[in-house]
Amino acid sequence: MADDAPRVWKTDPDNRVAKMSVFANVGGEPHLAGVMTFQGRRGGLRQCLFRYDQDWLSRPGARPLYAHGLPLRRATQSLPPHEVPLPFYDASPDGWGKALLGMAYPDIQLGAPEYIAASGNDRVGNLQFGPNEDEPSVWIPAPVMLELPNDEDDLVDLMDAADAFENGVATRSHLARLLDSGADIGGARPKARILVDGEPWLVKLRASGDRFDMQRVEAACLSVAAQAGIETPDHRVEPVGGRTALLVKRFDRNGPLRHPYTSAATVLEVPPSVYGSNNASYADLVLKARRVGVADCSRLLFERMLLNCFLNNTDDHLHNHGFIDDGAGWRLSPLFDVVPQVGRALVLRPARGTTAEADPNKALLAHDQFGIGRDEAQDCFDRVRAAAASFPDWLSHHGVSNDDLKIVAQLAPHAMEAANTVTRSRSGP
Repeated sequence: MADDAPRVWKTDPDNRVAKMSVFANVGGEPHLAGVMTFQGRRGGLRQCLFRYDQDWLSRPGARPLYAHGLPLRRATQSLPPHEVPLPFYDASPDGWGKALLGMAYPDIQLGAPEYIAASGNDRVGNLQFGPNEDEPSVWIPAPVMLELPNDEDDLVDLMDAADAFENGVATRSHLARLLDSGADIGGARPKARILVDGEPWLVKLRASGDRFDMQRVEAACLSVAAQAGIETPDHRVEPVGGRTALLVKRFDRNGPLRHPYTSAATVLEVPPSVYGSNNASYADLVLKARRVGVADCSRLLFERMLLNCFLNNTDDHLHNHGFIDDGAGWRLSPLFDVVPQVGRALVLRPARGTTAEADPNKALLAHDQFGIGRDEAQDCFDRVRAAAASFPDWLSHHGVSNDDLKIVAQLAPHAMEAANTVTRSRSGP
């Protein structure tokens, strides 16, 4: 289809998306994988029907789009009770992106299909969407807003736009800039996409209610994780005009290649309405991931659980864990979104029958439900604890202020205790 050809989306009488083609990026190019259609009464919750494209099924080595939830079948799949099949929620924006779209199109009824269609085509993972079988494109449900962002827009522009949005004074120009650079990104906090030396990175920005410099503190947490031997993306802090941005290199991209990605919520079949409050555990995730063909991640998730306990990252919900296929099959993705929180209870408890308290010493006792022996578990614990002891040093390294350090020290007592123990041992006889 020519670039200037119309891309007409099929909609129902409520101006909601009625049909959507699904494309998977393979070898750097989008390929039609299937079609979703939506049925239901006017104004009510719709039912989604999904059917794989026959050419996709006939490809040599044809594979499902996700590790779990969309098996390769020639027949149409009906996947209630969600408006889209559960795996497609991983390609949908979360709080931040939904808020942008809601403000940009206040007169449009936005459900799961509309959020996916309108949010952009550079979302996490390798999926793109469009109105027909020709190529992906973005649904614009209302006349486009004022000027679209220019190629010369930089980090300052994005930060100004995000600040304006957070403070409720965003103009159409601000919204256009944010929609173009961040509406398709998951997560509840302000984020945007940016190219750094031609490579795709995510920019994490401050939110209006932040108690401390979240960007610098998260950089320190990622550095602690890397020191513990946990896979983390490249990251760095960028001071911009008295503000701070955290830049994180995208792990779902490699040049023109887009890697498939799925969340722990999809693997555990937990709907988006309850992924932040459920009875699942890290041990459950290990077992289910293994059953759906993900490479064994028992030790890796055990280490991340311990890290979250030491750093008191109790925002460890099911969309903050994921799996990626970067060419060798599905495996646990690199770590992301790790920051000390006010709450003391993990969203994912260590294992069935254990406390959800973010206490690394208690979490260690759950090792047998991960299939990990005592000695191996202790080795994991000692390594993560040694890295956590360096947390104050990393906070200093990333420029966290003394005032913020006091706040973070109260939020992450186990890391600070580990650091104090090391200090005492060095000063002892």
